[in-house]
Amino acid sequence: MSESHGVFVGNLNPSRGKEDLRHGLTCLLTSLGFSAVTEDDVEVKKKHRRAFGFIYFQCAEEQKQAFSNLSSLSEDSLILISQLQIVAENKGLKVDLKNDDHGQHRMEMGKSTKQVRNMAQHNMANHHSSNARCNSRPPDLLDFSKVPNETQRTDWPANRSSDYWLLGESIGTETRSLEFKKGDGNFLDVHLKKTVAKYICAFLNSDGGTLMVGVTDDGQVCGVSCDHRREDNVRIDIDSVIKGFRPQVFPSQYSVKFTPVLEQSILGDAPTNRKVLSITVHTPTDRHQGLYATPHGEVFVRRDGSVEELSASGVQEWCRRNYQKDLRVLQDRERQLLRELQDKEHREQQRLKELQDKDVSSQNYLQDLHVLQDREQQLLQELQDKEHRLKEVEKRLSSKSKVCVIL
Repeated sequence: MSESHGVFVGNLNPSRGKEDLRHGLTCLLTSLGFSAVTEDDVEVKKKHRRAFGFIYFQCAEEQKQAFSNLSSLSEDSLILISQLQIVAENKGLKVDLKNDDHGQHRMEMGKSTKQVRNMAQHNMANHHSSNARCNSRPPDLLDFSKVPNETQRTDWPANRSSDYWLLGESIGTETRSLEFKKGDGNFLDVHLKKTVAKYICAFLNSDGGTLMVGVTDDGQVCGVSCDHRREDNVRIDIDSVIKGFRPQVFPSQYSVKFTPVLEQSILGDAPTNRKVLSITVHTPTDRHQGLYATPHGEVFVRRDGSVEELSASGVQEWCRRNYQKDLRVLQDRERQLLRELQDKEHREQQRLKELQDKDVSSQNYLQDLHVLQDREQQLLQELQDKEHRLKEVEKRLSSKSKVCVIL
């Protein structure tokens, strides 16, 4: 391409490497329809903590069209720039026309770019052979809207550690117990407290759940810009909101976690200044405490994919249904206890009958014993009488024998 037809781009992110910035600008131009532009057509320079670049085109018409498109970026392009993080924080992309000649320098830059890119691809291949989790997404593709569905991560949290997230990865869809908020712009400063009050109240009045800030509605991780100081302030804001709930919410009922967001590039995973905020309400153990209300007296419940605020009549209906439910539970418990009591009484009666039967048997045994003892005494007396009579007979026989001898 001709070096005379160039577009200047300023306010690039100085914390990113030149390779990443070249790759990000190429992805941006591809999304704008300039598919013929390669990384060899992009030149990035850094000077005095600033980063800027030049993009070269084949003709003046492409140059002007690119300048026009870059000067009035659409919302999708701005989202892509945010995901690529190629623009300095709190600044917009600066665009201007460049018409001077950079021939020799441009050729040298093209050769060095190819050498660096080949070396980076070689290192990337070694990196992927030792780190299997990077295989879930193409490492040289940063336009996340073009990632095939079958390569995106959708198995969280079953087979995935949540110690970090990858920028642009998919973590599934919203459910009754999972809510996503993108959290872009001034969300943490303006909308966080209201969102926390609404969704944490709904999760407390349901079966618990998790609010994730830094995830788009379709489940892609984008993160929110958050340093350590801002993280501390966010924690304080969350605690101040939850402390105002009625009845009181104890610290053991919820948890707050900031998870770092990493970015995949041709050189491997790189840290960013973005994090995903997760506020988890644990499954309630006490169902008889009533409805929770926000500090402003609002009452929310969780539906599938939405949150509903209960009116006064809704609260009454909720209380009536839960009262009937609790009443049925108590009635079932009462019937169960009654059956257990009846079973216990039946067992006691059987035991008492067995004891009575044993007592009757004992009494009969004692009576039989007395009868036998009386019979024994009777037989003994009869025996003694017979012995006495026998002695008398022997005595008479002895006296008759002596008379016979004298005669």
